[in-house]
Amino acid sequence: ERLSYAELDERANRLARALIARGAGPERTVALGLPRSADFVVALFAVLKAGAAYLPLDLDHPVDRLAAMVEDAVPLCLVTVSSVAGRVPVVAGVPPLVLDDPATVAELAALSGGPVAEEELSAPRDGRHPAYLIYTSGSTGRPKGVVVPGSGLVNMLLNHRERIFEPAVKLAGGRRMRVAHTVSFAFDMSWEEFFWLVDGHEVHVIGEELRLDPAALTAHYDRVGIDVVNVTPSYGQQLVDAGLLDEGRHRPALVLLGGEAVPDSLWSLIAGTEGTMGYNLYGPTEYTINALGADVGGSATSCVGRPIHNTRAYVLDGALRPVPRGVPGELYLAGAGLARGYFARPALTAERFVADPFGEPGTLMYRTGDLVRWREDDGIDYLGRADHQVKIRGFRIELGEIESALAAAPEVAAAAVAVHTGANGVKRLVAYTVPASETDRTDPEAVTAALRARLAATLPEFMVPSAFVELPALPLTVNGKVDRVALPAPVFADAGGGRPPKDAREELLCGIFADVLGLERVGVEDNFFELGGHSLLAMRLVGRIRDELGVPVQVGTVMSAPTVADVAARIGSDSRRDALRVVLPLRERGGKAPLFCFHPASGFGWQYTGLLRHLDADRPVYAVQSPGLAGELPDAADVAELCERYLTELRAVQPEGPYHFAGYSFGGTVAHTLAAMLQERGEEVAFLALLDAYPPERDDWSYLETPEWRERLEQEENGFLLSVAGLGAETAGRGDVSREEAVAAIRDSQGLLAGFDDSLLHAIVETNVHCVRLLSRSRTRHFRGDVLFFTAARTTPDGETPQLVWPAYVDGVLTEHVLDRGHDELMAPEALEEIGPLLDAALRAVTDGPSPRR
Repeated sequence: ERLSYAELDERANRLARALIARGAGPERTVALGLPRSADFVVALFAVLKAGAAYLPLDLDHPVDRLAAMVEDAVPLCLVTVSSVAGRVPVVAGVPPLVLDDPATVAELAALSGGPVAEEELSAPRDGRHPAYLIYTSGSTGRPKGVVVPGSGLVNMLLNHRERIFEPAVKLAGGRRMRVAHTVSFAFDMSWEEFFWLVDGHEVHVIGEELRLDPAALTAHYDRVGIDVVNVTPSYGQQLVDAGLLDEGRHRPALVLLGGEAVPDSLWSLIAGTEGTMGYNLYGPTEYTINALGADVGGSATSCVGRPIHNTRAYVLDGALRPVPRGVPGELYLAGAGLARGYFARPALTAERFVADPFGEPGTLMYRTGDLVRWREDDGIDYLGRADHQVKIRGFRIELGEIESALAAAPEVAAAAVAVHTGANGVKRLVAYTVPASETDRTDPEAVTAALRARLAATLPEFMVPSAFVELPALPLTVNGKVDRVALPAPVFADAGGGRPPKDAREELLCGIFADVLGLERVGVEDNFFELGGHSLLAMRLVGRIRDELGVPVQVGTVMSAPTVADVAARIGSDSRRDALRVVLPLRERGGKAPLFCFHPASGFGWQYTGLLRHLDADRPVYAVQSPGLAGELPDAADVAELCERYLTELRAVQPEGPYHFAGYSFGGTVAHTLAAMLQERGEEVAFLALLDAYPPERDDWSYLETPEWRERLEQEENGFLLSVAGLGAETAGRGDVSREEAVAAIRDSQGLLAGFDDSLLHAIVETNVHCVRLLSRSRTRHFRGDVLFFTAARTTPDGETPQLVWPAYVDGVLTEHVLDRGHDELMAPEALEEIGPLLDAALRAVTDGPSPRR
């Protein structure tokens, strides 16, 4: 829906008159329970035109929580539409005003759309009258409403016009700006976009589904020419990763940041982007959205900047004395943006809004609870919190509110909540509970599920802990308070458990899930959200799945299907042609030269997905697989002829060198042979890694022609099949195993190869036999360069170490890493945890240049 300024004004005037008729005016509140739409914008301005304050309701929050806010604020009515009836609370004494109800439509049509005159208001308006009432997390377990006056909004608008709007418009050539509105209407930060609307610019309200999809959103920005984006740094990084600031597209003239600390990496990226201005804004809800601001281009490192117009910032010690520059202190704010306090909470207001000893008599200042320090350039650095309030993804959270909700559960005797930062830098809420009875100790999984459901019914998604840790007792300090430092880090014990991946798609997804969550591994049936995932990480996950699997998955898919198995089922199975293609992309996106990983004798190469989370995210990775898997065994006399076939396929991805190869077992022989062949043709191979691969000359292949071998061939094939499926150890010692028994064991395992049909299992066996025969006919070439070698120490024959057998075929340094594992274990996740970082370090050492791919 598109609205002109005249249409917006007319609709807002009609609704304002309808609200005035219902009692709206100064010191009265109107609740807004509307979806992201033009209706919300119209209703917001209608309330302000009526002289009242609006209470925004985030319809993604539990209805019970919204009901508590409405019951506390006692608005005169609740403006809504019929499409969200089930998401809006029904509270006695608060009648709904349903905009699309026929009676309301008729009422509005009969009212004048002209300007609302002062004499129509129930009382004269004043700048100190409330403009909005926004609820934030409360430490006592009860959300608190912050009453913000209209004068604070006016002060911010004047500041923004001078310090932000005018420079940004000038940078864009003086034209009218297109502004994207992606922030929740229940977040005071949403006013950043509305100020642009007040100033005559074009605001695009982004719908729910689109704003949760960074890739689609950046494409939309490019298509419509968005000039201004306002985001939290966490979300901003998602958009940058999706290409927001890439060359060759419509870059925004202004990126507004706020809600949380800005990482130096994002700060530097925005500062270094030509044609884009960045501005960081800081401020609590209690000081009309923003109190400090910093031009990203004006500082080499991230900071929250200087006070905005008519604002005083004090950095004080515990005795309310100013601290010197560079010394940490607590931030206090005073001035035109100060809120009136907390609605109907005089004691809490008196605690946080205290007398300003540096201002005029009777003036107040707000104690933020933030630790900061003055910089030499008169800017301010944010250092953290002085209390137990935290910010996650831009949301302000009082840990006490979550603790109160947990303590109210009958299964819990005591509870504490803390923030844990994972290896990937992602912050997660962790709940620590002491069971109320021995019965509750016997089934911790059931208790956790009950607690999670209980919290989800009363708290917004961002306040539900990602992990629950059961303790016999909470650790205490000598003063008897909870010792949060002593609370243990969560251990996701179930991650990686259950059945193994059954096909290439599940294997890839397990790796992507683990990488996004910052975990060592994730199992097929592990729940993304129970392992610490949240909506912002879900966006990152979806982006990775699209990039690496090439499927159009949506964020909603992950929300409703949060396990690897669920996602794999939703997005559909690979066709055999795609899954078994000779050059299988494991990660297509990236600017660096790709790594090609060659298959072992089984023919398939998706085991290499276990390397992805360890390798540079900017490096594409491809698995080279045997065409025999698709029933097309190559007509090759030896490994060299096989390499000719593979080279044709590789050149479609990378037409020329330098090339980077790795190969396990038979794949190592292929990698070494192809590398040497390319060098013989004058081409460059910059990197070669061999995983427990040896020159075929070391083996006596004469047994392949013996009658005994031919008689035992089927047994050897069955044993190989079970080994590839990871069942070799389980079936060892059982004697001969028939093909039917081998296939039945694979099917019963519900694991590796379980999803493969009989024809594909047969193709794996035939490919193995083919590879063995190719090895028996091959001779090792000479490679001029260094080799990285991984040795499976448990199965290396005496006297045949790589340092003894490979120098005859390698004219360079052979760097060996010895693993305490068997040959068949090198593709196991545990082994790849060792191999991956070493492989990545070696790759980084030899190349950091751009990709020579097509």
